[in-house]
Amino acid sequence: MRLYFTVLLTLFNIAAFSQGLPGYIVTLRGDTLRGIVRESSQQSSISLFIPHQQERKFTAAEVRGYGLLHNALVQSYAVKRASGQLTYAFVLPEQEGIISVYSFADEFGLLLKPTKNDTLYELTASNWHLMLHRYLGQCQAMDFTSADFLSKPYTDFRAQQYIAQYNKCVEPSWRPTANHRSVWWPGITAYTSRFSASRDSENSSNQLQQPVGSGWQVGLDWTTLRASGLQTSLGVSYTYLRLPTSEYAGQRFFTTPLLAAGINLSQRIAKPNGLGAVVGGGLRLGYSEGVVAMVYQAKVGGLLPFGRRQEVELAGTFQRFMDVNCIGLQAAYTLFKK
Repeated sequence: MRLYFTVLLTLFNIAAFSQGLPGYIVTLRGDTLRGIVRESSQQSSISLFIPHQQERKFTAAEVRGYGLLHNALVQSYAVKRASGQLTYAFVLPEQEGIISVYSFADEFGLLLKPTKNDTLYELTASNWHLMLHRYLGQCQAMDFTSADFLSKPYTDFRAQQYIAQYNKCVEPSWRPTANHRSVWWPGITAYTSRFSASRDSENSSNQLQQPVGSGWQVGLDWTTLRASGLQTSLGVSYTYLRLPTSEYAGQRFFTTPLLAAGINLSQRIAKPNGLGAVVGGGLRLGYSEGVVAMVYQAKVGGLLPFGRRQEVELAGTFQRFMDVNCIGLQAAYTLFKK
């Protein structure tokens, strides 16, 4: 299992080769440049591909921000890291008010924006008590020096609760709002698979003699895609299996259905507007004839786009459910939102 997730994390650190998404960049002068936008894994730089031109790379300090498709601008801000280092990064608003809360554009980490301040401050377990005491001092009803507050461990949710309570205290009419800038492109994916199936055997010599089963699968996923090439899929599937029985059974095969639901993560590697490759895997919770167990999945394949919103994926797949191993081919069709 540890190796399985290590391989997945390694795959998702190759965003420099992602195909990107249609979008735009706003320069410091206010000019809008449109093309294919690629995100970096560090959320501190982006690349813009314009047909018949050389690809250009921008750091977060060189632009006001970027947007995907027709979505609102993902802004660039100066960020004071917990280490004291001042950097620029692309950020998303989580909660806007007298004291605002942002996250990095990869939707991890929490950043505090004090009133009338253009610098964001990173909140961590080691500094959040001090930061809230320093910038949330105008509410007399909140004591950020109390033993109760200082004993509480850090979580993003708890920090946001305190900041929301402070905004409400200073301005009673305040309501939590956030003009959230989406960095995901949603779509619907339908797929079907055909595969051969085998079962583990305690006797290695019997494993070679054991007949090979078969099966097919259909599924439907809610798919979201980032300009870094990271793709997530949440959905359900139905699998029909024809499996070899035990050597002591009176028949060679038996059939069983398998229902599963869960999440898959994939990384796309492609040139903008061209053919591409996809590598990924996932975990799903499977149910078959009263038995509930995890389904482990992996795939490697190719992508064929049809216009901007449609694509077909052909992939080789591996799935494991309890002692059943399935190897086969999958065809998928995805329709992205306009």
